[in-house]
Amino acid sequence: MANDVVILGFGPAAASAVEALRSQGCDANVDIVTAGPAFCESPVLTSYNAAGIVAREQGSIFTSVLDDANTHIFPNEEITSLDTEGQTVKAASGREWLYSVCLIATGASPVLSGESPLFECDPLTLRTFEDAERLSTVLAARPHVSILISGTSMVALKAAEACIRRGGQPTVLGRSPHILKGSAHPRAASRMEALLEDQGIELLLGETAEKAHVLEDGSTSVSFSHQEEPKIFDAVLVAHGMSPNIDFIENANIHADRGIVVDAFMRTSVPHVYAAGDVAKAPCLFGGSKVAGLWLAARQQGKVAGANMARELRDEGRAYASDASAFAGSMEYHGFLPANIIKVGDALFAAAGMIPSAEDPFAIEEIETENEYLMKSYLILQDGRALLCGFNLVAKADMAGLFGKLTDSIGRMQAEIARNALQGAFTNV
Repeated sequence: MANDVVILGFGPAAASAVEALRSQGCDANVDIVTAGPAFCESPVLTSYNAAGIVAREQGSIFTSVLDDANTHIFPNEEITSLDTEGQTVKAASGREWLYSVCLIATGASPVLSGESPLFECDPLTLRTFEDAERLSTVLAARPHVSILISGTSMVALKAAEACIRRGGQPTVLGRSPHILKGSAHPRAASRMEALLEDQGIELLLGETAEKAHVLEDGSTSVSFSHQEEPKIFDAVLVAHGMSPNIDFIENANIHADRGIVVDAFMRTSVPHVYAAGDVAKAPCLFGGSKVAGLWLAARQQGKVAGANMARELRDEGRAYASDASAFAGSMEYHGFLPANIIKVGDALFAAAGMIPSAEDPFAIEEIETENEYLMKSYLILQDGRALLCGFNLVAKADMAGLFGKLTDSIGRMQAEIARNALQGAFTNV
């Protein structure tokens, strides 16, 4: 078999893997097979496209990856199966690719099923530029378009921002009493909520959609759990999280648990197959493993996978063993730092590390000024030292200078938390 690399998907993890392969001196043929277009697009920019700020061509990234003669892309190919014994990838078109090593980096798609009646109303989503163009069309249809956005994640809030920028009237619906569950402490969330409402974003929290149906004019009537009368919206958008695109591994004997389980070398449970990005359940700096869902994590995971695939090809597969000793000296993925930052209009929210709850053994420091709220959590050691283990920052960053100052501060705090975690400070917390 030729030393062929097959990469499934074309996002940040895939691009980083190709870069790492080449940096390791690997000149093997690389075939990138993707269900998407022949270029990589940044989902971070989709809301700005919907808002009319960024053109689609500006969202194309990692174009240099395709510049070398030994890298080929096969777009619009829906992957249907991965035969790990025959080392073959199959697509719905009937095409097949043999591989010596394979990287699964197919990303994730919006969750579009569940108990909510909103799924039956052909809702909008916001993940791809096609999604953004569909939202943009709705926002341009008439003045003051009303949109119900179900979900309180960062995707939901960026969709609300796009609506505001286009003169729309967004309502954010959430089952939880606060936005950004899992990232924001309630005290930080409440301050961010006030800044969003100041911009005209209506928040309907602690509520669920009980009934929903599309009316003759295309609008949607929604009844809520704690509202007496239904409300009419021009459109509905759902942001209920992401699901890894891994249906094609069903018969591949690859261990998956809410994502493909990988080790520190980004190897899966079967030989010669790696995974990275939004499909990979990878180590976290605070212990355990989970799907990071973070751009920087995907980039780093792809880099590690690419470097180790290059080593496996160089060693003709001998380095692939069930124990880590065979990969001694190889590049390892030490884990990701849970971290998020979002700017909605002039409202800034950032978080990293552990968010304290009543059961956690953390000390909390709160600092509040007219335009800024900062909550830091510390682990107090037996010797009295206090180690930063997490923070929430909420600010009204309506001046460019202030925004730059805040992002510098965020970077320093994230680096401090990561250093503490890498030193094992939080292992037994």
